[in-house]
Amino acid sequence: MTNPLNILVLANRLGFINSAHVLRHRHRIRRGHYTRKLPITAPQFVGKFWDVVLKPTKPHAGLIARGDEICNGIFRRFDYTPVHEGEKPQWLKGVYRERQHLHCLQVPVNDIAGEDVKLTWDLSRFKWVTQLTLAALHSQEPQKYMDRLNVLTTDWLRQHDYQSGVLWFCSQEVSLRGLQLMLSTELLGGTPTPSLLELVEQSYNRVKASIHYALAQQNNHSYTELMFLFYAARFLGKYGVVIERPPERRQVAALVKRLIQPDGSCAMPSLNYHRVFCDLSAHFAVLDDYLNVGLWRDGTMRICATRMIRFLENVIEPESGGVPNIGHNDGSQHAFQFTPPTDYVPTLLLMSAVFGIPIAKKFATRADDVYLFGRAPVFADMPAVTQFDDFGLLIVDKPKYRAYLKYPRNRFRPLQSDFLHLDVWANGKNILHDSGTFSYNPPAEDDLDDDVAHNTLVMLGKPFVKKLSRFLYAYWPNAQLDVKGDEVSARISNQHCVTLSRRIHFGATSITIEDSASGVHEWGVAFNFPGAISANAFQQGRWQFAQNAVLVTPDACTQKISSPGYAPWYQEKAASCRMLVLPSEQSDSIISDIIIE
Repeated sequence: MTNPLNILVLANRLGFINSAHVLRHRHRIRRGHYTRKLPITAPQFVGKFWDVVLKPTKPHAGLIARGDEICNGIFRRFDYTPVHEGEKPQWLKGVYRERQHLHCLQVPVNDIAGEDVKLTWDLSRFKWVTQLTLAALHSQEPQKYMDRLNVLTTDWLRQHDYQSGVLWFCSQEVSLRGLQLMLSTELLGGTPTPSLLELVEQSYNRVKASIHYALAQQNNHSYTELMFLFYAARFLGKYGVVIERPPERRQVAALVKRLIQPDGSCAMPSLNYHRVFCDLSAHFAVLDDYLNVGLWRDGTMRICATRMIRFLENVIEPESGGVPNIGHNDGSQHAFQFTPPTDYVPTLLLMSAVFGIPIAKKFATRADDVYLFGRAPVFADMPAVTQFDDFGLLIVDKPKYRAYLKYPRNRFRPLQSDFLHLDVWANGKNILHDSGTFSYNPPAEDDLDDDVAHNTLVMLGKPFVKKLSRFLYAYWPNAQLDVKGDEVSARISNQHCVTLSRRIHFGATSITIEDSASGVHEWGVAFNFPGAISANAFQQGRWQFAQNAVLVTPDACTQKISSPGYAPWYQEKAASCRMLVLPSEQSDSIISDIIIE
């Protein structure tokens, strides 16, 4: 990346002003600006967060079950994996216990491979706060859950000075924590104590100090943090805390309009992060109603919400309720759902209920799978959409399978080398998958970002596009795509004039893929399958990679079979296998057939 022209092109794509904000933020950290602006201080008020007496109500089984888990010391990591933390959790994990005394913006983060800071951040996102609140509001024993709620929040506050340690490092994490505190307060009838108000005000100050850096990211951080500031200012004002120059409606609407693309996808090329945008939008809209702000009644905001719903509705695989693991996935999931987090239908139902926007009738039987804040989804006959060109996704539905072709349309920065990735589902199961990224700080040997982790063409010995940092590629390719009936042709090129081409024919029971490359001598095609490698699975160019599916490759090609790590949910590894097919010396292309039996 020494070519000045390439640097100029990349800076232009990121935005020169955005780049300047990033550089200024880093300079301020080095110069100690934030340690002076946001000094470490002990809480002035340490006590109950809420002092309220609730009347018993009709129980809600799902909410009470989750509340009982928390009362028994069991928390769900990323709202999925039960972990026994005991009466008082260990809020800081691993090396971050030793760094608690440091100013938040002086804490080294993810500097040791495998020590993922999100394992520490997860509990302090405070989703359990709202879960205990909802359990109290929907039980015959409300005080049981309120007592547990006040014990946990007071313990957290007592152990963490303001602006100290890793739990104040990331403004998005601070914003998520603040959202749960505000939402729970309004659900309980608006009874915050000085302890809670001081914590929300300190959270506002932390997020406000680096908001220009967050906005420069043009991603989930921008969205979450500006939304938090907008609502925190109004929440604090409601209870007598005056905030000077809070964000205005037009700022929020302009950001949302930019980050939600015309096809409804979010700025980040990730299906899980699209769900994050939807979950947060719904919860901020619920808070909006309690605070009587009316932001989401604005035309721009409602148009964006409608587009987000349409995108999510169509990318959901109808039999399983899941979506392909396209793009980064850090385990974030914010809806209060009673099904596994691989199920995306609850978020769709929540969005429909909160915004009153109709979704397809086929989801009507699922309304009890998520908490809807006393609202009801709206159902209607909705037309199917098969291409989302701003996101770069083509969906092909056949009686035997559903296929997703991910092609680059990088208006915003790419997150993975999943260019021309093909994902295939049959009978509700993801039989040809993207092994994806669930940890932002995996062990060094993991290749979760690399092209071999996707079902696409790969260059051997070096990446198609190099990275400048963990989340920034040096070059952003865009695909040339041609769709004619069941035939799709796509190709991409990098800055070194290497071109990868893929032609796919989608038949009734088979998919034929013809891959070729120019400008490079060593290349191949990667295929990733869930499940363990079977010794007898591959015979004479036929790979039985699923119970009802076969991959057929030319006998003259070289096949390399391995067993990479695959995370079905965040850091939990499951059996997986990969085939890397290399072209023969006599051919400049590879033709592969996927037969769905």
